[in-house]
Amino acid sequence: MNEAPELLQSFLKHPGESARVDYKAGVAFDEKSDFALKLAKHCQGFTNSGGGYIVLGFREGDDGHPRPDPDLSEAVVKSYDVTRVAQHVNSFLAGQDSIDMTIYKIEHEGRRYPIISIRPFSEQPVFCGKTIYLSDREEILRQGAVYVRDREAKTTIVAGPVAWRALIESCIVAKRGEFIKALKVALEPYVKLDLRGADATPDQWIEEVRMSVLKRLQSSGGRNV
Repeated sequence: MNEAPELLQSFLKHPGESARVDYKAGVAFDEKSDFALKLAKHCQGFTNSGGGYIVLGFREGDDGHPRPDPDLSEAVVKSYDVTRVAQHVNSFLAGQDSIDMTIYKIEHEGRRYPIISIRPFSEQPVFCGKTIYLSDREEILRQGAVYVRDREAKTTIVAGPVAWRALIESCIVAKRGEFIKALKVALEPYVKLDLRGADATPDQWIEEVRMSVLKRLQSSGGRNV
């Protein structure tokens, strides 16, 4: 899936953190650094919260808002190779879990900015597979934890009814999308469907199938279809 260029440009033109967008300094990617460990944690949180974006090359200004980082260089931008970053992020997940991501290099006012696009989980939430500490011995990742993005744009371990409810709803949406795709594949040889994806309700799917079958029956004069 490709993001609209206008959306990615808007992150640079109008920077502001939210549950879906996070801004980080223009630091070169190094698997052994504390920065890379924190990046892995945020990627877990985004994929468990419907997906999101990490924009590299901004620092917090005196007013608390993200401002372009003067330390961002082209060498820093080139260090964000999607295969390298994905391997690092996925190495901290439990079992066979993986996070689907794309890294865009977007030009704005004469400089390029890496933007990591993290997809929502496809089947089930990802679990952290290792307990990891930063160089100052602060715990950054906890084995068995499920990380999410909260309303304050922070990555935290899921806790409390509100966070769990949101996570369960994400699971339902993911499974519903799988069901729609399977239904379309099964019925396409017989009826023409225009299913509306995971946003459609079960009643809408049923009505779509019913109308398609009726049209097929009418066109065949009631013969077997």
